[in-house]
Formats: sequence, structure tokens, C-alpha cells
Amino acid sequence: MLLSVTPREFATILAALRYWQASDRSTASKAPEYDIASDSGQFEPPGNDEIDTLCEQLNTRV
Repeated sequence: MLLSVTPREFATILAALRYWQASDRSTASKAPEYDIASDSGQFEPPGNDEIDTLCEQLNTRV
């Protein structure tokens, strides 16, 4: 999937990933964002290491 975003949108995406990474995972499953991150339970949301890797990949494509 190719997605074109503005610098502001890109910064928001990175911030959201880092916010999710910093969240308390023991209560995250009760949050509506968990459904988004897991595609309604289709898979486990990414862990901290996966988020680090994703953020690094996104930052190298700027």
C-alpha cells in the first residue's frame, strides 16, 4: 500500500506509534484503539521492538 501524507500527518503517525508503544499494555485491550491496532482481534498489535523497527523504517523513507 502506498500512502501519501503531509509532514504534519507523518509526525502524527509517528507520535501515535510512540504513544501506543508507551501505553500500559495491561489495560490497552480495553481501549478502542486496541481494536484498531489488532484489526478487531485478527492479530496481536505490534510490540515495542516491532514499533521501533517500523518507526526506523518510516524515518528512513522521509
